[in-house]
Amino acid sequence: MAIWYSDGDHDWDTTNAWNDAEGGGGTAGNPTDGDIAIVQAGDVVTLTADVTSIGALKILGTLAGGSGYTITTRAAYANKPVDHDGTITGIVNIRIENQGTGSTPATGWMFDSQHNSTYFTNVFVDLTSATSSHNIVEWLGDFRASGTITVENGTFAGYTTGYTARGTDLTIESGGIFGRIDNTETAAYVLSSIEVQDGGTFVATNGACTVTGNVSNYGTLTLNASTFSAAFLRNYSTGVVPASTGEHTFTDALRNDNSYTFTNGNTLLTGRGVGNSGYLLDDQGSTMDYNGGTINIGNGTDIGANTNIRPQASHDLNDLIINCTNSRKVILATACDIAGNLTLTAGELDTSGSNLALTVTGKTEIAAGGTLTCNGSTCLFNSTGTAGGIVFTANGGTFTADADSTITYGSIWCYNGSSVTFSAAGTNTVNSYFGADVVRFTTNSVDVNTNVTITLTGTNNKKLFFGDTSIVNVTLTPTSATTYLLGDDGHSEISGNLTINQYATLNTQISGTDKNLTVTG
Repeated sequence: MAIWYSDGDHDWDTTNAWNDAEGGGGTAGNPTDGDIAIVQAGDVVTLTADVTSIGALKILGTLAGGSGYTITTRAAYANKPVDHDGTITGIVNIRIENQGTGSTPATGWMFDSQHNSTYFTNVFVDLTSATSSHNIVEWLGDFRASGTITVENGTFAGYTTGYTARGTDLTIESGGIFGRIDNTETAAYVLSSIEVQDGGTFVATNGACTVTGNVSNYGTLTLNASTFSAAFLRNYSTGVVPASTGEHTFTDALRNDNSYTFTNGNTLLTGRGVGNSGYLLDDQGSTMDYNGGTINIGNGTDIGANTNIRPQASHDLNDLIINCTNSRKVILATACDIAGNLTLTAGELDTSGSNLALTVTGKTEIAAGGTLTCNGSTCLFNSTGTAGGIVFTANGGTFTADADSTITYGSIWCYNGSSVTFSAAGTNTVNSYFGADVVRFTTNSVDVNTNVTITLTGTNNKKLFFGDTSIVNVTLTPTSATTYLLGDDGHSEISGNLTINQYATLNTQISGTDKNLTVTG
């Protein structure tokens, strides 16, 4: 392994342009297989063709690219196959290998680019030793490529936990790993796109990982505790995304075709699925684990238009928040089960003209700007639970269901506000309570569709508040002896019939105070 120094300004491949003595004065020649090439300070070396095999490259002066030539290194100088402390002009690609003529094992190799402001264009890593520990090269300093990064084989990662990586398009081929497999990196990654091929692995930093474009995963995409963002992430039919803990943001869409486990934190979907045929959330895979996390659609922004979500009823969402400004609508394309809570802060969730089923195991909260449209669907809201079936949390909010709907509630609670709209024209069953109340419609707080029939099943001494809500028919049908208390904020009205069946008792006196009730039917 010889060391060759540039000798003034010259083309790389000019015969005898290099010298084996620093500063000249030695024997003239050219670097070849396994040799070290050092571009000295003050010198300009210009590429006119690919350099197919040297040991290592050190830049102190200027390395000038032509139309896009590639230098291939296969060994290291002071553990560095590449040591860039100078200047790069034009298009210069670098390829790091550890096989072939002049190669040595990649043991403790470092890609050193920490003292420069000019960068290689495209970087390729292809480490294929039979000994896996000889297939690692780590970048030293804040690594940047002005073009693409391709990890064909082996591992390319930061040397310690504080070195960032920046590039345009990252491709990880089968056998390639990008990132620290000990999951300790904390510095930022900034990339234009990521493609992880089948057999490849991407390991995100535990800091910020920003992808301005799309992520295509056919391999393993490990997101760790990263604050991860991308436009459209598609996990293809061979892709696996393990559980993670950071906050994830997708500005266009998220689609799963195989096995995807969400972060246990927040997943923010702030687009409308332009890159995925209008589906913002699209579960087409065999496994979709929501991992106790929260999906927030909109996150307080305008997603630009109405959008669709296509969950699988067999893959329960955990918590879902609809928070889309400008009255945007989120439409179900399949039936949806939510194992946690549903929160409608702003915008609308619509079960669609197909009357798709919706089940929410936890509480459903509707804020002033929120709308839940159930059409003719079969829906369950905290059925038999006490977390709160439908709960209006502020002045405003809308709940509607058509005459052919069948809806079961744990409770209905419309206490707050004076312009709440609750209009459920189909079959409505309330089978539990929230706090002290089975239903609570207070005077002037709710506009109830005049075709509402509510069947109440509760436990002893839970309250029924009707206000002047134009509820038509109320039927009490507990399955065992149950006493209900009539509560009112002034006056309760039932414009149709009140039916008190076997086992039911309605007590209009609470703590010695008589409550007013008017039944028109």
